[in-house]
Amino acid sequence: PGGQINNAGTALYTDLEQYNRTDIFPAYDGNNDDNARFISSNTTGKNPAGVHTIETVNTGEFSAVASTADASAALVVWQDASGTGNLRLKYNYSVAVPRSFAPGGWLTMGGSEIIASNLGGEYVDMAIDGSDNIHIAYYDNNNGDLRYIYIPVTDFSTGSFGTVTDVRVDSYFDVGEKLHIEVSGAGVPYIAYKGINRTGRVAWLAGSLGDGTNAS
Repeated sequence: PGGQINNAGTALYTDLEQYNRTDIFPAYDGNNDDNARFISSNTTGKNPAGVHTIETVNTGEFSAVASTADASAALVVWQDASGTGNLRLKYNYSVAVPRSFAPGGWLTMGGSEIIASNLGGEYVDMAIDGSDNIHIAYYDNNNGDLRYIYIPVTDFSTGSFGTVTDVRVDSYFDVGEKLHIEVSGAGVPYIAYKGINRTGRVAWLAGSLGDGTNAS
């Protein structure tokens, strides 16, 4: 309180005086923007050592990370809120042990990082099953639906992936926010999410993969 946090003593940096308030958060950027912790004119020390910049343009508020069981592949999926409304995914593969992921080694599947188009991708979450297949759940904020993506993986080392399957899980009014996905040992995805009227709901796959609801 009353001092400064600078890059000489910590990984965080700002040249604005720090202070305590009981009524509002401090405006770190000088523009009364509580979400901006650092001023744009000096980015020294903003990120810890070893950080990877994956995307700087097509980004959004929501993202999720996951890895394979043997940690040979790291994955990140994120919302593109730049106006296109896409959901994007990249992965990084390392053959070395211990794993050493290259900052420039973030790859796309099939030459495109877009795995869903014009559907928002809010509250996205991701899980990898024991066979390294990719399971993603997200909130379609354009239609108010809960959606699920399945991507079978043949081999991360060779970039061999199956067809991306995107289905509607629940569309009863406006559902699917604040979600979380887990996969059972048998490879069954379970999604916990917010239903209508602040209720908690769980959906899981029973039978073959397909839409859980129709368009109406």
